[in-house]
Amino acid sequence: MKAPVNDRASRQMKAATKNWRLCAFHALALVSIFAASQAAGQEYKWSGALSVSGTTASGSVNGVGYTITSTGGILTSPGMFNVAAFSDTYKIPGDTGGGANVTVMREQTGSNYTLTFDRPVEQPLVAIASLGNPSTPTTFNFGSSVEILWSSAVTANNGTLASTTSVRGSEGFLVAKYSGTISSITFGVPVGEIYMNLLMGFEVSTVAPTITAPGGVAGASTAAISVDELQTAVGDWEVNKAANWSITGGADSSAFSINSSTGVLSFRTAPDYLSPTDSGADNTYEVTVRATDLQGVPQNAEQTVTVTVTDATNPSLSSSSPADNATGVGVNANIVLNFSEVVVIGSDAIAIKRASDDADFDAFTDAIVSVKERITPPEKQSAPK
Repeated sequence: MKAPVNDRASRQMKAATKNWRLCAFHALALVSIFAASQAAGQEYKWSGALSVSGTTASGSVNGVGYTITSTGGILTSPGMFNVAAFSDTYKIPGDTGGGANVTVMREQTGSNYTLTFDRPVEQPLVAIASLGNPSTPTTFNFGSSVEILWSSAVTANNGTLASTTSVRGSEGFLVAKYSGTISSITFGVPVGEIYMNLLMGFEVSTVAPTITAPGGVAGASTAAISVDELQTAVGDWEVNKAANWSITGGADSSAFSINSSTGVLSFRTAPDYLSPTDSGADNTYEVTVRATDLQGVPQNAEQTVTVTVTDATNPSLSSSSPADNATGVGVNANIVLNFSEVVVIGSDAIAIKRASDDADFDAFTDAIVSVKERITPPEKQSAPK
């Protein structure tokens, strides 16, 4: 193998190899093309110009920054090699609909790379131009599972083009999509490649995120939830696409936390109905949750949530005077009953039972019972005049 002297020489060598391949392997090229397709509501966004300093490079895709580090020096090209070979569906920079060429990464020595995004992203893309050639095919290791959306002169080293971690190119061109939510990618090209270009991108969903509260309506701007006291769980919020969750406001936002990945909303400390800590001290807590799109689009959705804490604990008798099982109690003695919480006086009587057979000994109705703090039942309250 003869190493290229410079970028221009490398391009000329690749071009010559490609012309020879088109003549001798025309049939092979036809059967090795993996068809392009574009889902409804999807657009393809590619990195702007790459900035390189030694073994580090940086760029951004649709406002999301990334950094690449390498085991060797990172090289660049002024654009993707033979960009017209790509399907127009993907609008690669320099190709039809893709705008002007941008500075892209060039590989010609065999290196390993780590790419780290500024924030987690959903299913990022990589476009590769001129991987290997017919006489010396080259392998590209993606580092994790990808789906090859489109390719020419590329075969999967494992699995299928629909799901693989490594491909082999014979002057290959491809667009691949990583699976799942990605924060960083480690990929590599073994020694043997003489000229290859790489460009990062996103398959961007043009559909805005839509939030659904537990038992709520998709896309509603507000939600009302009732939960029992003395527990931290509030509910599991859902969104129609991959998103990061956060809390952005609300009078009682500090009382809550939300799982950034799952959308599970919780109280930081279990609320007590008898000791409310909300801003209005009325067991009604307010918080605003946000879902931020992970597919490269800087858009989000918010929902204002009102959480009402309900009294879930029945009152119990904590002490009495005279004490239980007391003897010699005067006929006119007062009986003091202390409950665990303030109680609502209803129409039933308080019964005193005989210990020997649990039979009613006497009963006191509301008419002769006095309390230190009385709460009128809601059904007996009158409207203000």
